[in-house]
Amino acid sequence: MIGADTIVVLGSLRLGKPASKEVARAMLGMLSGKKHDVLTGVAVISLARSFREIEVEKTAVWFKKLTPAQMDEYVETPEPYDKAGGYGIQGSAASFIEKIEGDRTNVIGLPLVKCARLLEKAGLIFISGCFQPDLTAQAD
Repeated sequence: MIGADTIVVLGSLRLGKPASKEVARAMLGMLSGKKHDVLTGVAVISLARSFREIEVEKTAVWFKKLTPAQMDEYVETPEPYDKAGGYGIQGSAASFIEKIEGDRTNVIGLPLVKCARLLEKAGLIFISGCFQPDLTAQAD
């Protein structure tokens, strides 16, 4: 079993998913022209293997300075409302990004490198988009 959740951290502020256009726009305004961190907690649990591990991936993201028109236009789309920090790097908000340090897939919401490593540690192997049991890990 895999579980993950993402949050955006700006200084001491934690930004989850915005509940309204006003909150989404306020979040974009706070992020505009600044660096923030994207943190995703990933949990892998295998009851059959008595394995349970949780790790956090951190990625630094720098936003360019956004214009009021850019923010207003973006909050009119469905993109901001199911994403921590009110933006999705995999959508049109990709144009808001100046620089990233770390795993881009973490900003999307599931850090694939960390996830694959945890699955391998649990005795599973990630192959071409599907997970398969590592039969050698079960051998005594």
